[in-house]
Amino acid sequence: MGLFDATLKLLLRARAHDLLGLLPGVNPTRPLRLLDKEFAPPPPLPRALDGCLELADDEEDGTVFHVEFEAEPRSDTGLRMFRHCALAHLGLNGRPIRPVVFYLTPGTEARPPQETYGWQAHGRPVLEFRFETVCWWRLVAGEVLARPAPALWATVALCGGATLGDVGRAWAQIEQQVPELELRRDLAAVMCVLAEKRFDVHDLLRLVPREMLMESTLYQELFPEAFEKARREGQLEGRLEGEQKGRLEGLRVACLALVRAKAGSAAAREATSQLAVTEDAARLEALLIELGAAQDAEAVRAAVARLA
Repeated sequence: MGLFDATLKLLLRARAHDLLGLLPGVNPTRPLRLLDKEFAPPPPLPRALDGCLELADDEEDGTVFHVEFEAEPRSDTGLRMFRHCALAHLGLNGRPIRPVVFYLTPGTEARPPQETYGWQAHGRPVLEFRFETVCWWRLVAGEVLARPAPALWATVALCGGATLGDVGRAWAQIEQQVPELELRRDLAAVMCVLAEKRFDVHDLLRLVPREMLMESTLYQELFPEAFEKARREGQLEGRLEGEQKGRLEGLRVACLALVRAKAGSAAAREATSQLAVTEDAARLEALLIELGAAQDAEAVRAAVARLA
């Protein structure tokens, strides 16, 4: 299973109603519940179902949504949809199934997305199986961002003509309108995974705080090796930052001690604020040398004044 498929399957767990709200007649405010896939196909079928969902507030046995994600159109999509949908129909005791394929990218071979599967015998049709499709590249970024659907905002980079500005707007909406911290982190991870194929990763990291990705369980699940590497780098950066802060504080303390000894407590109090905002270790080292050579209080005050 590709990275795109894995990302969208995880998103389906978190906000299924946002995704299925793209289908005609589906109320995106009604909660959906993932069904256990105890009827998942054994070999030789190539892969298990991506997801089956039902309305969580439906007291009767209503329609089940059979969802599949395709990174790009394939020649065997129709056959696999028929196999999986038939298996789900049998496993759910004949409940009505509404099959849908989400195509994420148009691919590189200009293959048209399949919407049907069938065969003939002796020139006569034996079966015609139809399923619904959503082609993400045919969605308009502005319309997706206008929907009250945070999961769709995170996929805006898949929309046709999407810009880095659209990705920035999507993150702003997620940050401002999604109160659950863990969901915000996971949506940030989804957005970066999908957008990285079109935009420079450094530009994306200027939009989305790195810690948001590092603290996302979804990011950790998708990129375990990258997460571990970034965690180690973060620890190293933290250690180096701590060492730098300690060095600056030591220089400030030494400078204040000389100011107090050569110009008195009043001069030391005056110098404290200026020393506190100076983050350049080289300038503090130069000041320390000047203070050591100063012969009187006036020379001390002049050296501190030059630090401004």
